Amino acid sequence: MSRIDDSSCLKLIKQAQLGDRASVERLAGLLRPKVCAYIYRLTLDHHLAEDLSQETLLELVKSFSFRKLTFESAGMFSSWLFRTALGKVQHHFRDQGKRIMAMSAIDNDRLSRVMSSDHTDGLTALMRKELSTAVFQAISELKLSYRNVLALRCFEQMSYSEIAAVMDCSELHVRVLVFRAKRSLTRQLSRQGFSKALFLTALGLFGRITAPAEASAGITVTAATVKVGLAGTLAGTVGTTIGIAAVTAVVATALVVGGITALSNDKPPKRSEVRSIRYVHHSPHPDRAKAVENISGAIRESRFYFPDGIDGPVSRRNQAWTPNRKFQFQDWLQSGQGSYEYQPPRHVIIHNCNGVYPEQTLILPSDPSDFRAFVHEVEGRRTADITTYDEETGLPLRTLDVMFDNIEDSYVKFEYNTLDQADFQHAWPSDVIVIDQRDAMHKRGWTYFRIAGQINNEQISGYGQIPFIYDALREHPPWLRLNIGDRLQIADIPSGARLANSDGTVIAALPSGSFFRGLPQPWMGIHTLDIVRRNAAKHRLWFETRLLDKIAQHPFYKRAEVTVYNVRQGIDLRLTYLIDMQRDVVESIRIASSSGGGIEARGVIRFEYLEDVEQVTDEFIEPIELIFSEVSPKKNMVSFWLMELAQGALGQPGNNSAN
Repeated sequence: MSRIDDSSCLKLIKQAQLGDRASVERLAGLLRPKVCAYIYRLTLDHHLAEDLSQETLLELVKSFSFRKLTFESAGMFSSWLFRTALGKVQHHFRDQGKRIMAMSAIDNDRLSRVMSSDHTDGLTALMRKELSTAVFQAISELKLSYRNVLALRCFEQMSYSEIAAVMDCSELHVRVLVFRAKRSLTRQLSRQGFSKALFLTALGLFGRITAPAEASAGITVTAATVKVGLAGTLAGTVGTTIGIAAVTAVVATALVVGGITALSNDKPPKRSEVRSIRYVHHSPHPDRAKAVENISGAIRESRFYFPDGIDGPVSRRNQAWTPNRKFQFQDWLQSGQGSYEYQPPRHVIIHNCNGVYPEQTLILPSDPSDFRAFVHEVEGRRTADITTYDEETGLPLRTLDVMFDNIEDSYVKFEYNTLDQADFQHAWPSDVIVIDQRDAMHKRGWTYFRIAGQINNEQISGYGQIPFIYDALREHPPWLRLNIGDRLQIADIPSGARLANSDGTVIAALPSGSFFRGLPQPWMGIHTLDIVRRNAAKHRLWFETRLLDKIAQHPFYKRAEVTVYNVRQGIDLRLTYLIDMQRDVVESIRIASSSGGGIEARGVIRFEYLEDVEQVTDEFIEPIELIFSEVSPKKNMVSFWLMELAQGALGQPGNNSAN
């Protein structure tokens, strides 16, 4: 089975999606050799490949058993399967803190079988054996991303767009990886005395030796298989003098990345099309003669990647160099895998959450000008920047620091869609010392939580699941069950949210995530402190920040309070969020109102996050589906729905969010 698209496999997939247990097990058995061969090509370790393929297929069985997976085509299923297997490999080596370097011994039985049946390449048995040893050694020196694209392209016969779906990146980036993988493998083979002409033969031999027995005879690699096209070749050579010159000559006005146009003129794309933003800022130094080695004249690059669109979560990367780029003194990365701080030249620290300037709310370049203005007003900020925005989209075009308006480098120009997910993968030296400061639940990437408390003398109780990183969203999506006394029930799962009476009668159907707003939210790539403040600012609610428990001799705080005020239409309510800055979670929310010049407490709810999830009770079983009756879904709901609950308005007739 060269691809997952034959009739028997498709039939089993369709039956499995309907909940047929026998079909799920037969499908897992049919796919096991293919998955194991794929993982072996990535790890070059037989035993590890067996273990990780078992874990991958277990995910398959679990997902079909709970009917989490639906596929419209075999291609979608293939993407899911290989993406899951790749994730298992990445997580294994990340958890072990190792690079993928070592390889187990070549399977001599497989090698003998291939050599005895292989009479097409004109090589003697001795040369085939020498070449096999050389190609295994060469493959072991390749980056994981190079091994992956070669395995999927050459041995799984996947298109570039299909591989892009597996890797969650652009098709152009896949072509660049294939180009560079070819170049790297050729270089490794040449170091062992084999000519460039043997590249395809060597790659085909590797595929046959690592393939399941029944599939090894049909594997060949042609020049067409690894052809990447002009765009892939040009982009792949960027970094060399020839490559840069070629790209400059050919790419005049636009570069297509992942199907989205990255414009070279002053007009940004539509907001719905934005996937990345980049800008470089040359921090001005008054004395240019002294700026060459002075950090105050640094080159600072900021990158932002929006995997689900500009209004969703964001990966961020900030890097800084001395003006001549001789020394990098900052590389801070908040990606879908975690939060990393590279301290050149020897240390990487992994944090629970990203670094913040807690006194000021985070403002992203994607934020519209009126949002920025409101935050500046609330926090009393003064800025020396003048930003020009595109009238149609509200996106920034350029910024001028008026303190240095006579210096050309004080202009910052924003670039759109010139990055993809690969630009947010760490590439630090292999010998760095990794210091992992995460707690158990952040290392895991997700956890369960409980909610308990009371508002207006009504008991509040609930439980749910929350992911702390983007990579955990698929396998551990956010969900929530909440009871308001004995009169209201709240449920929020990936397929939707609902508010119901105690008898289950649905009052309102809402978009997924509606009830997480105002509570601890799933991964957004932003510190919890800023999630609360930004939610308030988006709804033009005034807020105030208090930093608590400063850590001695450090510019950090253990906790923070954010109080959000609602003083509209005669209402004077406030929610005070107590935030654990080190664990990056909300500890509690206090609800109060003004009454007769004083403050009247209306209640408090507290959150408990489970460090250990190995032995949990049945309360943490994820809801499978929600029944919405005939209620039409509502498109809008205020961010701080807890205020409506405190007013007694949640679920009442005429209320705009629940009726």
